[in-house]
Amino acid sequence: MENIPNNIFEITLQGYAKGFNVSQIATFGLETCSPEEDTKEVFNRLPSFDQIPVKQFDRIIGVLERNGKAQNGLVEQHYRPLDDSILASADEALSTFLLSMEKPPYYRLVVKGTKIDGIVTRSDILKLPVRLYLFALVTNLELLMIEIINKNFNNDDWINYFDKSKQSQIIDRKRFYQKERIDPSLIELTYFKEKYEVIGIFFDLGKEFISDFEKINNQIRNPISHARDFIKNKTELIKFLQVIQLMQEKKILLMEMLDYHKAKTL
Repeated sequence: MENIPNNIFEITLQGYAKGFNVSQIATFGLETCSPEEDTKEVFNRLPSFDQIPVKQFDRIIGVLERNGKAQNGLVEQHYRPLDDSILASADEALSTFLLSMEKPPYYRLVVKGTKIDGIVTRSDILKLPVRLYLFALVTNLELLMIEIINKNFNNDDWINYFDKSKQSQIIDRKRFYQKERIDPSLIELTYFKEKYEVIGIFFDLGKEFISDFEKINNQIRNPISHARDFIKNKTELIKFLQVIQLMQEKKILLMEMLDYHKAKTL
């Protein structure tokens, strides 16, 4: 029997993740070269491309990669032959595809039906579908933290884990909304950072827990919230993909914490 997600948002997120797939970020209509062409001439003809599919007899047989080194001679002497490591299905969900991009080469040729028809490169990871998926994942983490805090504290006692200055700031946020005749719960007025600090301290999860969430906050949540570019090179791409993996791991941890609380109260 399949595991049933522990809340409606998890069901929504699963559907949301399936709704975004590789085809929505891929670039279709490939620029290609032939094995008989001169390598330098190909790079000069396509100066903005770092990966150029190689086509022979109307089928893709590999990829010519711009690697910053001198590549003299014909394309057939330098291209990477086609294999499974550089292929991705157009229908694959972004939730699994993004994790596969952590390993080199940092691009994938996209198979649509029975034909290689597109490519995903580093720049495609910045596209809107990826941002929307990650925003949903961050929101999922935040809602899970709210639920954990609500299950473990009575009467907003969690606020005592902050100093007086921070307590006043949170209470002032509530007063602002009350003036507008809106009365959200106090926990909903905390920032992402404040939520994971409460949970980390209350459950004595150590510095690593806080440090991991700092990475999520600084490298994913804040850049997405402010629509900033956050991948400028391969090093940043790897770090970015590692934080996505971290987010999925923390989601599992938070869900396990909720399940543990439910088991204790049964």
